[in-house]
Amino acid sequence: MKSLGEKISDMLIIRDKKAVELANESGVSKSIISELISGKRSGASTETLKKLAKVLGVNVAYFIEDDVIGPAEILQHLSDEEKAFVIDENNVPFIKLTSEAAKNGITPKQLEYLIKAILENS
Repeated sequence: MKSLGEKISDMLIIRDKKAVELANESGVSKSIISELISGKRSGASTETLKKLAKVLGVNVAYFIEDDVIGPAEILQHLSDEEKAFVIDENNVPFIKLTSEAAKNGITPKQLEYLIKAILENS
């Protein structure tokens, strides 16, 4: 189980941000962020967590709940190329389409077939 500071640190790495950038963008003081990351402070108010979550692009539950799988855990299973794709904000529409396909029962094999068919006919 990761500490709050470890989760924040993971997200800073994933988002390629520094603690000072997180402080500036979230409105949370750099000292509070530093104390959380270093473990000197083990918790924060819900309002602070909401601000950090918004800037880091995660649901606040990631910081509060122990059983919520976060981006760091998901990304560790991807290649460097796949990680770069997922992290790139320009690719969000593709990720949303993939999610929508999965919600509607389209399997990865079916999606792969559709993409190949589109590419062959373009």
